Amino acid sequence: MLKFQINPYVVEGYKETYHGKLFETGTMEAKFAVCTNCHGVHSIQPPNDPESSVNREHIVETCRQCHPRANDRFVSY
Repeated sequence: MLKFQINPYVVEGYKETYHGKLFETGTMEAKFAVCTNCHGVHSIQPPNDPESSVNREHIVETCRQCHPRANDRFVSY
């Protein structure tokens, strides 16, 4: 993580999310998002960056890539 100038504590934040909790179960039967599904690959930005795919202005659109019915209430979960 440090090699790519990514704060290693973001993993702890991921573990607190719905997708992170699924990951922690070790299941191979359920699909769940990992970092790059929401943040992209080459343009990863922190949530407070206006260009970030997980910025409040873009998060519903990002979630709709996998959850077509996502809305403001959905993303607040």
